[in-house]
Amino acid sequence: ITPGFSDGTVKSVPREIIAVVADVKSSQLSADVTPEYYLAFAQAAGLSPKLVMRTTVDPVSLIAPLRGQLAEIDKNLPLYDVKTMDSLVSESAAQSRFHALLLSCFAAIALLLSAIGLYGLLSYLVVQRTLEIGVRIALGAQRSSVLTMILRRGLTLAVIGLAIGIALSLMLTRLISGMLFGVRPSDPLTFVAVSLVLLLVSLIASSVPAYRASTLDPMK
Repeated sequence: ITPGFSDGTVKSVPREIIAVVADVKSSQLSADVTPEYYLAFAQAAGLSPKLVMRTTVDPVSLIAPLRGQLAEIDKNLPLYDVKTMDSLVSESAAQSRFHALLLSCFAAIALLLSAIGLYGLLSYLVVQRTLEIGVRIALGAQRSSVLTMILRRGLTLAVIGLAIGIALSLMLTRLISGMLFGVRPSDPLTFVAVSLVLLLVSLIASSVPAYRASTLDPMK
């Protein structure tokens, strides 16, 4: 290939491909992979070199020895902007992580409001049906059947809301696709996990008013 690299003095010349490497995320984890090529440093002297070291020990512990080795080669060689790969990846994802944290906080608040709203609605329905429940129990209805009736009503509302929410989420997830790495916007595991959490919250929110309804005294 004839790469477009030129340092201003050496013209671009055809170069032989000696190996092919896997895709690399050079800038951001969420960025698309773009075509790249590597040149030997001797063939790209116009660039600022970066030294990459792989180690099995704490990378920070090698900074001082590395400075000493470079000083032995050339005391005028500066060693600056030393970072670990973990810190580089963390910095690359910092903005996306902040957005995800912000959305998670809003989602947690929405979940809490949903649970409170569901509990309030079911409690109101129980109050509205107090006479009916009393009559049912007086006529021999089992308290377990009353409990099941109230729970079924609450879970039915939750399932309807969940179905609407999933449909809207599938349409809107493309708006946050740029914040995701290693996870598809329509990841089935994520949707199943969130659905189970919401159903569990709905079950808990329905249980209290359902239990209260099943323990009503028919005389009252």
